[in-house]
Amino acid sequence: MFTSITSAWTKRAPPCKRSLELAPGNPNIYGAMAALEVAADNLPAALDWERQASQVDRQDHELAAAIAREMYHLRLPEEGDYWLARVQALAREAYDFLLSVRPEINQYDQIAPGIEGLIMQWASIGLMTGFETFENRQAAWNRFTSQLDALGFPWRQDPADRNHTWNFLMNGEVEQAIDHYLKYELTEPLAGNLNRHRKPLYALYAPVYEDPRVAAKLIEDAERYAQVREEVREMLAGEEWSGR
Repeated sequence: MFTSITSAWTKRAPPCKRSLELAPGNPNIYGAMAALEVAADNLPAALDWERQASQVDRQDHELAAAIAREMYHLRLPEEGDYWLARVQALAREAYDFLLSVRPEINQYDQIAPGIEGLIMQWASIGLMTGFETFENRQAAWNRFTSQLDALGFPWRQDPADRNHTWNFLMNGEVEQAIDHYLKYELTEPLAGNLNRHRKPLYALYAPVYEDPRVAAKLIEDAERYAQVREEVREMLAGEEWSGR
């Protein structure tokens, strides 16, 4: 464990430290600690929690993408290039693995059989973010969604559907993606999406997360998450839960 960085939140939140002792192999705990450090305005500690998370789960390209983005923001291009190379290698590796399991999923002019095939096909296009050109990824996405529309897949009918944000990003419509995320996804109750402040799908959603309005709201989410977590822990200590 990295020890030269003093973690304000580790000192102030012993239960979180206890979680690390109980489940040191769970990368989500490290990600949660990183989010708490961001809320405490302690970027070095946040980055180190993200690094530790990436060591625990070396196959997660989203973690490497988050670190790469932050290094570029800090104008540390050599470090950014290192983490970006990891993103690209992981994304390609994951894409190739999906193809090895279901070779037909890259035929985007037709939907792969079964719900598993559809999900893997969808995921494979997302993975292209790490290694493919925007034009090729966009073409694959539009071919795929054309097939979804032909089958009557209802994702376009609900304006609040989260897939609209994804669709805007896939087509390079960043402002529309940000507007949709702010209007619909960030107005959902935190209880319905506890993972939101951890910035899932960072490799694709980075332009959305970089918007100052989104960033401020996600910091609020991280603070509220920490509060809710403690409230639940207190509830679990109550007599009503003791006999579960």
